[in-house]
Amino acid sequence: YEIAIPLTVTYPTQQDFYFEVTYQATANKNITPESGLIWGDNTTTNLHYFSIDQEKHAKVGEITCMYPFLDFYNGSINNQQNTVAVRKQGNFVYYYINGEFVYYNDTQDLRTGGNLVGISISGNTTLRITGTVIKGSQSVQNKQATARNQFALPNPLPAKAK
Repeated sequence: YEIAIPLTVTYPTQQDFYFEVTYQATANKNITPESGLIWGDNTTTNLHYFSIDQEKHAKVGEITCMYPFLDFYNGSINNQQNTVAVRKQGNFVYYYINGEFVYYNDTQDLRTGGNLVGISISGNTTLRITGTVIKGSQSVQNKQATARNQFALPNPLPAKAK
């Protein structure tokens, strides 16, 4: 099972945001630890997650669903320290692993709302957090939503319909 360590933020997540956490997850038993970010509203079905595991799988989903919406392999996930990030800008949500853009969806598919930001970890897992970044609307719009300028994250936008 997973637990969530919530952090309350002062701006609603339906606005633009950037959330990032850098950490190392270690399993205490013979399990593959899964961990990542959660955001949204825990009083409705509007609590979303972006998680990774040591088998190099990344998942995007909603807490109330039995299975993730998306489960994919990503070779940049390692068994040491990883950084996962989520950026909502306009009508799109962008996902990053270790500074690399890996996926996006529009907010019609995965609606955002609420004011909860947190970190999810699987049971019997130790999480050593070495950094977090939470930025609101102005930082995201100015494309400054990165932990360190030398690791600037891409700001992909889908092609416009003609």
